[in-house]
Amino acid sequence: MKVDVCNRKQACALEPIEGTVVISISYPEEDAVLQEGWEAVLRLRFHEASRRCDTHMKNPVLFDESMGEQVEQFVQAHKDKNFIVHCHSGQNRAVAIAARVRSILSKG
Repeated sequence: MKVDVCNRKQACALEPIEGTVVISISYPEEDAVLQEGWEAVLRLRFHEASRRCDTHMKNPVLFDESMGEQVEQFVQAHKDKNFIVHCHSGQNRAVAIAARVRSILSKG
C-alpha cells in the first residue's frame, strides 16, 4: 500500500481517489475542508510540538496516546487501502504520522 504526504491546500483540492483513505491533521482551532467522497477520513487535531509558538501556548493540544490508538485502529481497519496524510504544511506532523502508518503496514 502507498502512503503519500501533502499539505492542507493540496489535500483540500484533491478529488477522492478510489481505494484511498485520508488522515487529516489540523490545528485544534481549524479544520480542513476535504472533497466529499473519500472512502474514510480520520481527523486528528493537535498542535506542533516543534513550533515554538505552539509549545508556548497556555494549553497546547499535543499528540497523545489516544490519538496514537486512533491511528493504529484506522490503519488496521484500512490496511488494504492507500493512504494520504496531510497537515497544514505537509512537513512535521504529516510526515511523522505517515512514518507510523508505514510502520503499522509493514508489520502486516
